Amino acid sequence: MQKVIGKKYKLSPLRMLQKYSNKDSVTSIAEDKGYFCSELIATIYKRLEILPKQISSANYWPGSFSAEEKLPLNPGAIFGDEHLIEFDA
Repeated sequence: MQKVIGKKYKLSPLRMLQKYSNKDSVTSIAEDKGYFCSELIATIYKRLEILPKQISSANYWPGSFSAEEKLPLNPGAIFGDEHLIEFDA
């Protein structure tokens, strides 16, 4: 998480087309000028060995983490039930 402090939110179309990782996702985010929100979450899940390392973190979208998507997890990894969080404006 410390490697992304100060980096901007950024959606990179070219990186989104990358299906497989060719280097560590943390290195990829640290070298770039920004990151996409779901890319950061996928990178964290990969470091925790929840998601397969060979799939690019940039290949995940916010909806990828929905229970409806049936995201392929590493053996032994599971997600609990989804919870709605509401904020008052």
